[in-house]
Amino acid sequence: MKITSPDKTYTGESRYGEVVLQFEDGVAKFDGELPVGVRQYLVGAGYGLGSKSPAEPDETPTPADPRDVTHVQGGTPLRDAAVDPQPEDYLPPTNAGKDGEDGNPHGPNVVAPQIHASTGQPVVPGPVGTYEERDIEDEDGNVTGKVGVVTSDPDAQAERETEYAQRALVGNEPVPTVLEEIGAKANPETANPDGEDDEDSDDGEDPAELKGAALDAALEEAGLSKSGTADEKRARLAEHRKA
Repeated sequence: MKITSPDKTYTGESRYGEVVLQFEDGVAKFDGELPVGVRQYLVGAGYGLGSKSPAEPDETPTPADPRDVTHVQGGTPLRDAAVDPQPEDYLPPTNAGKDGEDGNPHGPNVVAPQIHASTGQPVVPGPVGTYEERDIEDEDGNVTGKVGVVTSDPDAQAERETEYAQRALVGNEPVPTVLEEIGAKANPETANPDGEDDEDSDDGEDPAELKGAALDAALEEAGLSKSGTADEKRARLAEHRKA
């Protein structure tokens, strides 16, 4: 039996179980009848058996021109804050969105300040909110005491974090100097913005350094409430001395 391959140039041996066909220029001969399974495979693969011609091979498709391909957006596109910052971003990268080399998201001038107290970066000094005392009233509306409340101020904290990133991480200023100056601006009652000692100050020890009994004693001396956390007490004392 004559067996013709769809590839007219094929020369070599093909094995189908116990059946071995030796092709030369796409043609092989087999003595006797092919097993049913081998016969079905060859017909399905496009081989010609006997007087039948092999199937014509499919034409090779022409590769698509990428210039003719239309891009379709699937899903919600991601936005890179280092390229397209938005006002709602929390501490967007410094210099993000600027033209030229300054705005290169992979360059040294685009730095993310990260969140406050992130691992690996110094904590930028300054209060995270504004302290104020509010009256405590009973059921009859009588004032029975005071309670300290800290109102968060994320905008002020974000401004300090961003300033630190711009000066220390982009401008390569000494980290201790940057932290000291930022802390001085954030706490004018406890530090001199010019970095000079205030010899005329008689406010006593820095409230930020007071702890435990010493902090309570300072509050009592100033006639202030000793309620609340240590941070609330220090903020209360600092506000009093600032006034």
